[in-house]
Amino acid sequence: MTLSGCASGPYHHQSDRADSKGIDDFFAGEGCAIGPTTRHAALAEGFQESDIDALVSAAKLDEQTVVTGEWVVLPPDMCTIRLPSPLGALALSDPEVMAATSSTSAYYNSGTYRNTEDLGCFLSSPKLHDSLRQSRGWDDHTISIEYTRMLGRAIAQGNAAFYSDSPLRTPPGYQILKGNCANVPAMPEIRESNAFLRDHFDGLVRALGQSLACDSDVNLIMTYNENVAGTLQENTPFNAWRGLEIMTVAMGAGWYENMSATAPGAPRPPLCHYP
Repeated sequence: MTLSGCASGPYHHQSDRADSKGIDDFFAGEGCAIGPTTRHAALAEGFQESDIDALVSAAKLDEQTVVTGEWVVLPPDMCTIRLPSPLGALALSDPEVMAATSSTSAYYNSGTYRNTEDLGCFLSSPKLHDSLRQSRGWDDHTISIEYTRMLGRAIAQGNAAFYSDSPLRTPPGYQILKGNCANVPAMPEIRESNAFLRDHFDGLVRALGQSLACDSDVNLIMTYNENVAGTLQENTPFNAWRGLEIMTVAMGAGWYENMSATAPGAPRPPLCHYP
């Protein structure tokens, strides 16, 4: 597939609430996917079973609808997958997060990182996790959930990125793109990459769903690199770690099921399909 222009459980929280624009808008925030967990979430928001069933019946008349396992992924002409912006209990402006974020030159001056892309404010996950255990008394599971929610929302809002122009370079961590942290040489390329992710999220996720199996053993990042990245047009803004950004956003939004502090869980449609 060539992209044009390119062209949940008890911890599941979305900012796209059901009382905004109706059932179509609700499922757009759930990846345009109707299945056990999203159906339950829709019912909890006050939508009627009959309306959900009618939406599924209409979708099944479209040849672009994906039916996989117990899931139905609505076709592009019925639903556009929206980049989710999950709500959570942690924000980039919280003191623990700010204390775990480096200055723009800290990694570059350390001698370990010497690429100009390493000029930036990077978040230390281990430092933040240790701090949250002390300051908030959170267990590892809560920290994992809230951390991914925060990062997913920050990516969706253009305030964080995991970016590199080379697959041979791993950034020191998630990069913060707000305030003085934005005054770094690679920022124009990072902004272009983030805008591309937001503008083409629907197409990227649908392409990924064709290749990725809904299983806890799958590697979303590798599948994206091998089956999606190569289909993008030559002038597409590049990010060697776009697959990781998609995975982080999806985890934060609850598109992975049975997540824990030690296991990422399994992706669910539209990220994947059942064999």
